[in-house]
Amino acid sequence: EADKATQSEMVELQNDNKNLRGMLSKKEDKIIELGKHNAKILEARVALEEAPRKAQAEHVAKSKKQIQKNSNLQEVNVELKKMLNASNTPREKDQALHDAGTKSQQERFE
Repeated sequence: EADKATQSEMVELQNDNKNLRGMLSKKEDKIIELGKHNAKILEARVALEEAPRKAQAEHVAKSKKQIQKNSNLQEVNVELKKMLNASNTPREKDQALHDAGTKSQQERFE
């Protein structure tokens, strides 16, 4: 009788052990699943934080390029005015004005 009781208790303990291992395995799977989910959320958050920074950097670069272009155009205009003032004949002035207009238009469309 005692042997049967011990054997029955052993079987019961083995079943409990098997059930606990199954539960542990399910919990481990859930932890892995949650870890993957958290990684995706973190990735999305990083992307959301990076988008405004990238847009700002692009805007700054575009603004700097436009400022440089405007500066170049101002320099060209100053040089053209100097050329106009230096020319003595009306024909030279007309040609200089024409050249200035052409160059200004070319710069504007670049």
